[in-house]
Amino acid sequence: MGFNLQIGEAVIDCDADYCTISLSVIDEEHEDAPAFGEPTDRSNQRWPSYSNWHNFIEKFNLSDVFNDEEKGLLREHPGISLITQWHKKRIDEEYEAFMRRYPNAKASYETDSLNDKYLVRMVWLRYWVDWALSNCKVPSFYNS
Repeated sequence: MGFNLQIGEAVIDCDADYCTISLSVIDEEHEDAPAFGEPTDRSNQRWPSYSNWHNFIEKFNLSDVFNDEEKGLLREHPGISLITQWHKKRIDEEYEAFMRRYPNAKASYETDSLNDKYLVRMVWLRYWVDWALSNCKVPSFYNS
């Protein structure tokens, strides 16, 4: 089991047949977006397992960004949360701290280094958070 994570513009989905309204994020794919050999390369989606995403959060000291009861991006699962400049600042701070601790780390699944694999997730996260804050009316983090 795992997450379906998506970053981008929030959209309201209405299904008149079932009288339901839900929120989601518009699918995006960019030629310059991160790609590391995953099925979701270049897209605003990722499908990590719960344990891999938890380990990533711990490795990058991002528990407050994702799990804070008031502003955490994963405070509700499934759910959707607004991405703010506070999230970007915290993500950038922890990226810089990680790179100071592991200056030789490179985002890749092709090495034996767990740090390189964690960095893949951070590169994806930073790219799409930056893009969403610059390009979306309602920049959002969706998880299901």
